[in-house]
Amino acid sequence: MQAESDTEAGFDPLTGLMRRRRFGEAVAAILRKSPDDPDKPVLLSIDLDRFAMINDSAGLETGDAVLKRVASRLKGAAGKDAILGRVSGDEFAILLPQSGNAAAIGEKLLELVGRPYAVNGHAIKITASIGVAHWPQDGMDAEALLRSANIALHHAEIEGRNRQKAFEPSMLELSRLRHALE
Repeated sequence: MQAESDTEAGFDPLTGLMRRRRFGEAVAAILRKSPDDPDKPVLLSIDLDRFAMINDSAGLETGDAVLKRVASRLKGAAGKDAILGRVSGDEFAILLPQSGNAAAIGEKLLELVGRPYAVNGHAIKITASIGVAHWPQDGMDAEALLRSANIALHHAEIEGRNRQKAFEPSMLELSRLRHALE
């Protein structure tokens, strides 16, 4: 019985996607297998822009329904070999096993998430921002890769949302400087 509850604990009951810890473990396992593979994995960190407004204006039940539909769209667009997780409230992450098509998949994800949702009598329009991190140059392990993708995500949001942004090492220095100023 304990093993079953441990298994259930690794998945988000709302979306069926891996939770942050389980996602990190799955990413770590893939990265251990990939050192000599010429096509390196890439991690996408996806945040729903201004999602709190949906919960505030249409209610938590509608917000949850939107999250389920977003997760479904992400699953459909990411491909069968991708690893998906819901890493926090309205933030998702996807590990793509091959970096070659990451930009195109990111654009497709932005387009799909941005399509309107008809939920509980509400017409919901939402966008997303995406941060992209490539292994190994942007992070050698799962946590570092997710951190780099999140830094790039933050830059995508600063630049106006509803876009994807690839991690650049200069972003890390800007992030450290901003943190020191705060």
